[in-house]
Amino acid sequence: AEVSIELPTVGTPEACVIKVEQPFDAIDCTWIMQDSSGKTTEQVLELSKQEVLVILSQPNIGKEEPCKVLLKHALLKLLSVVTGVELPWGILTGIRPTKIIHKMNDMNLNPDLQISVLKHRYAVSAAKIGLLQDIVKIQEPYLKRFKADSKLVSVYVGIPFCPSRCSYCSFPGYLI
Repeated sequence: AEVSIELPTVGTPEACVIKVEQPFDAIDCTWIMQDSSGKTTEQVLELSKQEVLVILSQPNIGKEEPCKVLLKHALLKLLSVVTGVELPWGILTGIRPTKIIHKMNDMNLNPDLQISVLKHRYAVSAAKIGLLQDIVKIQEPYLKRFKADSKLVSVYVGIPFCPSRCSYCSFPGYLI
């Protein structure tokens, strides 16, 4: 699969091209920038064959195909190089990352393998892995109670504390 992304920016057209082809060998990533004078510069990097093997050697906890996981890693690496920003949650998306650890617990994966999956398959930082583990330890007794007693009900109350609202946010934003 080849992914080409056109990114609208103020004054400078930029594009990102990532190629992922089977067999999953090294993955080439190119960030193309054009300044106002028309001069084009490229930032090229790759996920090495070794990086690809490490990522794909981890158990697949979710439903994502290997190609999609590799595309996410390539884009994460490329954007980290281009922007200089390291994302501590790696390629995780969504609002409940603890579900991954709960699922790994249900699969009886040992804690070391869970850390490896979070670090390599999802590119989560050590600090965020520790946070996830701490939260799961707090959640586990409650979840076990709910699984054991079908009469109990769990209610999720989300209180977003973001300073601004993203255009894709699904949290309701009303004054109480």
